[in-house]
Amino acid sequence: MADRSNLAARLRMLKDRISDLTPDVGTAASRGDRRAGVDLPGAWERTGEYTYRRALDFEDMLGPLPNGILFIEGPSSPEDLVFYDVETTGLGGAGTVAFLVGFGGRSAGRFAVTQFFLADYPGERDFLVDVLGFFESEKYYVSFNGSSFDRHIIGSRCIMNGLRFDFPRHYDLLHISRRLWKSLLESCSLGTLESEVLGITREEDVPGSEVPERYFEYLRTGDPSGLGAVFAHHASDIVSLAHLLRHVEEILRSPAGRFADTFEAGRILHGLGAAGWEEILQTAFTDGDGRAGRYLSLSLKRRGDWERAVALWENMRRRGLEVPFAGLELAKYYEHRLKDHERALAVIQDLAGWFADRSPVSREGGYPGSPGSRSSAAKILESIERRRLRLSSKLVRK
Repeated sequence: MADRSNLAARLRMLKDRISDLTPDVGTAASRGDRRAGVDLPGAWERTGEYTYRRALDFEDMLGPLPNGILFIEGPSSPEDLVFYDVETTGLGGAGTVAFLVGFGGRSAGRFAVTQFFLADYPGERDFLVDVLGFFESEKYYVSFNGSSFDRHIIGSRCIMNGLRFDFPRHYDLLHISRRLWKSLLESCSLGTLESEVLGITREEDVPGSEVPERYFEYLRTGDPSGLGAVFAHHASDIVSLAHLLRHVEEILRSPAGRFADTFEAGRILHGLGAAGWEEILQTAFTDGDGRAGRYLSLSLKRRGDWERAVALWENMRRRGLEVPFAGLELAKYYEHRLKDHERALAVIQDLAGWFADRSPVSREGGYPGSPGSRSSAAKILESIERRRLRLSSKLVRK
């Protein structure tokens, strides 16, 4: 009996501590108002005690995409795509709650956005049921950072509320965006891509970092007037996803002259098995991108096209692009393929001289003309010296 009394006292103490730590989310009256319905900015339909839904209509920005979407395997038309975005109370963790979820897609020649809003925490389960009811297994869902965040928030909140949910097919535009623009922009956030790549300027937009605080302010005061900008920001994010997908598709179909990393565009197309990737990489190399020469030459080497591979390595040496890589590949070719040890040694000696002309700082930190190289200069110098000694020994034995 004493143990039960002690446990009850400890539970009461824990409850008091939790109450002290719980933020003020409004008076009972204001919370009651939300139960009775709240006058949200915009044309919202009430779907439950704490849940709301609204539909918005935008001009169709997708249009026809011939032969399906090139870089996403699965959907064959814009109608198969659904763009989604989630606004939450934080950046992750057990206490993070999704309070605004939206979907956008092409319908009857227009672009329709549907938003679901959670007016207060007690309605979370009903809110999630509304959201889950909008998913269709045959659709393909497109997000921006959804694979790392949005889909996991929805999944974890479903588990917390005893709901079972298997996410449909999904594509995250953040990853391909990073490949195409990371080398050209300071940030690959959706806002940066809008302004720097898509040419979109939002008027009087609320920053994404302020969105949770606006929701908390509404919960504290019961005043929803600050949510209008949040709803508009959220809908704009979904519309921007469709613009971004369309833009990426156009770049991959015709990369020439586009503001994008041409080398990465060629690599993406190669990985997709699409035609034209080699010409795109050749253009990037002609424009001075040594990464493209490295990638192309290794592809030619794997195919056994030694004549073109050697020509590329020689070209790279002349132009000062990826010189250590090109020199070592040439030396290996002359030594192992042609058994021309004298010529291989001459290439290695030239490469050693190239390094000797570089400053100590350059040799320690890497080497000029080699963007993206993962090999330190010290390791390359060790490889050069080992190869030089081996080739010299072979020539002596002759």
